[in-house]
Amino acid sequence: MSGEHSKLLAENRQLQLQVEELQSKKKKKVALDPNAVFANVEVIKRSLEKAEQARVREETQKAKVAEKKSDAKAKEPLAEAETSRTSLLLQRTQMEEYMFEWEL
Repeated sequence: MSGEHSKLLAENRQLQLQVEELQSKKKKKVALDPNAVFANVEVIKRSLEKAEQARVREETQKAKVAEKKSDAKAKEPLAEAETSRTSLLLQRTQMEEYMFEWEL
């Protein structure tokens, strides 16, 4: 019986250690300072203002990109016309004009 008794004591001690370990891992509640709550309101207001400023900057950036795209689309027909003129010019020139001879 003493072997069985010592086995139960060891098991009991192991379980007690596990309980102590789990209790030490529990989250402890922190007491809130009433003054800190009011300070957080100011922080929240500042963060909201910063978020609004960021949104305005983002919208401004999007507007600039949209304006550049519309400018590019407006210039597109001009670019196509320039490409056509260059192509016609290259077709009219003779191959010999682009060739040269080396003199040694």
